[in-house]
Amino acid sequence: MHPLLKDVAAFARCPVSCHPNAGLPDGLGGYAETPAQMAAVARRMAADGLLNIIGGCCGTTPEYIRAIAEAVSGLPARRTPADATAADGRGPLAVSGLEAVHIDLKTRNFTNVGERTNVAGSRKFAR
Repeated sequence: MHPLLKDVAAFARCPVSCHPNAGLPDGLGGYAETPAQMAAVARRMAADGLLNIIGGCCGTTPEYIRAIAEAVSGLPARRTPADATAADGRGPLAVSGLEAVHIDLKTRNFTNVGERTNVAGSRKFAR
């Protein structure tokens, strides 16, 4: 996730929010990373100046969030560029998943942005 977040932080003219899973899902819908492992990764990303907001997604519990909060405590948030907003307040939209995608607002084409569901990786979802 670190290389992807580095890409996003390089082009984002706004705050960067990151909400990772507790590792990759196993075949039973569980996640292998411990709170300490996830907190160490979050600390590296924050120390590299890549984050404004950090949280958790699939597989995280209050224990994970507590460990992450402690790990990043005292580290400065990512600095956003001075030109954070275009003159009209509608700068280009950039989103990322496996790769960064820039959406040109001038073409005004419909673009659907969302998280796909992973039936194969989630036993709970499949049920």
